[in-house]
Amino acid sequence: MADNIFGKASALILTGAGVLGISYGIAKYVTDFEAAKGEIQNLRGQIAQLHEVLAKTQFGSDPARIDRLEARIGELEKKLEARESTAAPVAPAPAAATIKAHLDAGGFDGTASDGTARWPFRVTDVRLGADFQFEAAIEWTTMKSQHLIRGRYSDTSLFFKEVEAIKAGNNTVIGCEYTLASQRPDGLSGTYEKCDGNAAGGTIDVKWW
Repeated sequence: MADNIFGKASALILTGAGVLGISYGIAKYVTDFEAAKGEIQNLRGQIAQLHEVLAKTQFGSDPARIDRLEARIGELEKKLEARESTAAPVAPAPAAATIKAHLDAGGFDGTASDGTARWPFRVTDVRLGADFQFEAAIEWTTMKSQHLIRGRYSDTSLFFKEVEAIKAGNNTVIGCEYTLASQRPDGLSGTYEKCDGNAAGGTIDVKWW
């Protein structure tokens, strides 16, 4: 019976040492200090159990071995404290640029589609006005035409309308109204409608510069 208890005690010592090795790995590679501290508490609980088991054996306890385990736990705690005090603060993520900031950059690219054809465009020469208004030139690059657009913006959406032709080219349709309110990391998506001459509406995507 005593041999069996002492065997359990030895296994518990080895388990404690194995868990301690895991804790050292945590201290070295994991930034979650609370998790490592939890491992230390777990080890202390195992040491308390070890004291109880060894006290019941006929061969006495091994205080020197337990003391060594306690010392190694103390070393681990010191390393954690040192890493906590020297860890570099995490820099906050940069705030997403506002639509106004993107317009201030001078323009953007995009594509419009009626579901069958796709027409790339480039908006340039953006001029911001009062009350969230703006105007710019939109160039339909494959149709070699350029139109004047006027619109408005908010923190979450963009609206503009083609109001007149600067250079007709192969695109004679103006009057289209574009509404973009679906935000993506690199731009906006939306729809267009109400084009002159009953031209079909469709979808539009904008990509910020």
